[in-house]
Amino acid sequence: MKVMLYILGLLMRYGDMHGYQIKQVIDRQISDFANIKLANLYYHLNKMVKEGLIAGKTAQEGARPKKKVYQITDKGKKEFAECLVKAQFEFLQFEFLFDGVLYFREHINEKEISAVIDKKIDILENLIHELKNHQKHTLESSSPQSNLYITSIFSHHLLHYQAELTWYQELKTKLINLNN
Repeated sequence: MKVMLYILGLLMRYGDMHGYQIKQVIDRQISDFANIKLANLYYHLNKMVKEGLIAGKTAQEGARPKKKVYQITDKGKKEFAECLVKAQFEFLQFEFLFDGVLYFREHINEKEISAVIDKKIDILENLIHELKNHQKHTLESSSPQSNLYITSIFSHHLLHYQAELTWYQELKTKLINLNN
């Protein structure tokens, strides 16, 4: 449903697009908050064509190579509306694989765990920094009507990353205190 929601939504927002254009928009505008594997995009596009949600037609601009351009169908518009309703009521169940590492910690060297925690802290600090920069650039290029929603999307993700960072920092402090 997730990939379908975004592809249909992009076609609703921007009109007809070829696959590479869809990839670019996903990469530039959506990748921070939607984990979509771009390598699988054409699989989803082909599947959606078969389902009648989008139509693909071959087009050529000048001497450029032919490209398949996708447009949303009436069936796709209805499906998009249904996806939006479903997405509003979907809740996330958190699962952190690192919790399993801690649960079975007796099988891992304490220094290894400490090094991994330090690495995770670095990664999260970099993610937060990059996300704040992306938010700034996105807001600069968006309309004032979109800024509330864009700010809310980035805020949502920044809060989660910050919570995760805080948790790792607290865990590091606890481990330091335990070993002293």
